Amino acid sequence: MNIESLDLNLLRVFAAVYQTRSVSLASVQLGLSQSATSNALKRLRQACEDPLFVRTAAGMAPTVRCESLSGPVREALSILAKSLSEAVEFDPARSQHSFRILLSDAGEMLILPKLVHALRTEAPDVRIEALKLPHAGYDKALETGDADLAIGSLPFLGDRYYQQPLFQDRYRFITRFNHPDFRGGVTLDSYRKALHVSTSSGYADILVEAALALRKAVRDVHLRVTTYRVACAIVAATDLVAVVPAHALLDQDAVRACDPPFEMPDAEIRQYWHRRYHHDPASRWLRRLIWQLFREVARPTGRERIRRPASRRNAPSA
Repeated sequence: MNIESLDLNLLRVFAAVYQTRSVSLASVQLGLSQSATSNALKRLRQACEDPLFVRTAAGMAPTVRCESLSGPVREALSILAKSLSEAVEFDPARSQHSFRILLSDAGEMLILPKLVHALRTEAPDVRIEALKLPHAGYDKALETGDADLAIGSLPFLGDRYYQQPLFQDRYRFITRFNHPDFRGGVTLDSYRKALHVSTSSGYADILVEAALALRKAVRDVHLRVTTYRVACAIVAATDLVAVVPAHALLDQDAVRACDPPFEMPDAEIRQYWHRRYHHDPASRWLRRLIWQLFREVARPTGRERIRRPASRRNAPSA
């Protein structure tokens, strides 16, 4: 028998006849006519080159060949049924699923403690892996499933993905305590004259440069680093200054923070995901949990609104 040429629907007929020992009862179980069931059994016999079942006073008795096939066939159907069931259900309390989330260093400090605490209660065996990639690697990671979600202020992802606002975060100007140039506060002039740390992993410095350009002002960037956490550490230990999102200051007690001396739009923290995983039950559960955890964070965005990818704006709502 060649599995590639076998109609796999016939295996359901095989299992039903084996269980009931009757073509008529099997047809009722399968919702088929008796003639359709008989025809399917005939095709099975031809494929196996064996009668499989023979009539006896007690019903349809399996042959030796049939008995050897019954275990593997029933196991295969059970595995398939379980897989199809898991495709439409997700039980967080019993799942051992592993999720991968793209996060910045500041995002890790804000998102992970609350998320891990919630998982201990709702999904104790679910695992989280925080990923950190260059922005250029986000598209591939989300498309291939190497990352389930990306969370942050990520305008470079544009409208290519489903996205959901979580909360807003304001930007803060930071210095070390007792910085001699900012004891009385910060002005545009004192800001401009200071030595600055810029950060490549976020959008704070892009927005700062745009705000300064409107005022025809420039600043002296003395040091460039990769993360807000490093920028905070540098500022705490030197006379350099920086602008960072407020959530980057969660565990920073060694710096002084205030509003910048110019207006900056708030950072809108969103979660992004690829359309391939929009209806995946596990992914939907995680997204819903994260939204519930962070909708009450300072400056919440309000209702649970989801923006679809630009090319799918007219798709049915999830």
